Amino acid sequence: MNIKKLTLVVATFLTSSAFAESSFVVDAGSSGTRLYEYEYQYSSPSNNGLPIIRHEKKYGNLQGGIQTIEDIRLDEYLSDLFSQTKTIPNHIYFYSTAGMRTISSTNRNNINTAVKAWLLEHFPSTDIQVRTISGQIEGAYAWLTANYINGALIGEEPTHGIMDLGGASTQISFESDDGDNLLTVDVGNRQYKLSSTSYLGLGQDLSIKQYLNEPACFPVGYELPNGQKGTGDFLECAIKVEPLINKTHSIASTQDKPQHGLPFYSISGYYYTSSELGINSYFSLSNLAEKGKDFCSKQWSELESGQTQYQVNPYLYSYCYNAAYQHTLLSKGYEFSDGDNDIKVVKKIDEKTISWTLGPILAPDL
Repeated sequence: MNIKKLTLVVATFLTSSAFAESSFVVDAGSSGTRLYEYEYQYSSPSNNGLPIIRHEKKYGNLQGGIQTIEDIRLDEYLSDLFSQTKTIPNHIYFYSTAGMRTISSTNRNNINTAVKAWLLEHFPSTDIQVRTISGQIEGAYAWLTANYINGALIGEEPTHGIMDLGGASTQISFESDDGDNLLTVDVGNRQYKLSSTSYLGLGQDLSIKQYLNEPACFPVGYELPNGQKGTGDFLECAIKVEPLINKTHSIASTQDKPQHGLPFYSISGYYYTSSELGINSYFSLSNLAEKGKDFCSKQWSELESGQTQYQVNPYLYSYCYNAAYQHTLLSKGYEFSDGDNDIKVVKKIDEKTISWTLGPILAPDL
């Protein structure tokens, strides 16, 4: 190799990797824990002070929220999680969410302390942050991730709001100068004001537990825990769940309202329900209601045996409830209507998965 080529190779190597950092972000959710690995660098002055993500990888999901793991099993649990990679990162953000917010502060602190001690032992040279993030911060992180991926944080495009429906909580976050749930976010060399609100108990897994014996919320003939059979009445189910949304949690009367026309992404539970109903590419509240009514009206025996257009999976029984619940949350809680705000149900943007996990890298001081 001649000197000119060798110089070019060395320069390329230095430009691409010499100043790279790596981080693990652990999403310790209510029903499982996921490890994300990111490699990035701050080398572009045109990026508004934001990192350029060079590499990202999501590793397998460990079943069971960290709050459910007994002390005696913690070493095995964490070893299984981190054995999936050989990287020694610069930073580890081990952040737990709604599952840990449901337990006592004493238990939460004990678990976080034990996790940090394990990480310090196994990654002694790494900057380690372990905490349970609030729902407001979780929502803001998801907003940051989505608007980084779509380019809005780098260019001059308007930002999107985001709605995230998890297992234990649900979040809605959008740019706003007015409201009661505002959060100032410094990211790169810009500053944003967000309305970011979380509702613990309104995640899909926790909310459905309150309606497992409600016949209207399950397909026709589905056997409920109390021995009754599902009647599959979408409209009646929607009526049944509204008090949880607007009386117990008072969403309609307290939730900040987004600007008319502001586009939104809806992710997680919204995506999986719309996928099963076949409306991801043309989501609207009216289509959600139409397909929800159709699903609810099906005979359970036909659904579980694969005799319908709906895909058989372990969560098939829940989609009648999910559709009615999500429609009520969006239309009666957040008070969206078709034509007011463009809602896109997505899992990825430009082949990159939307989750909150990029947020700690984009705004580490939040």
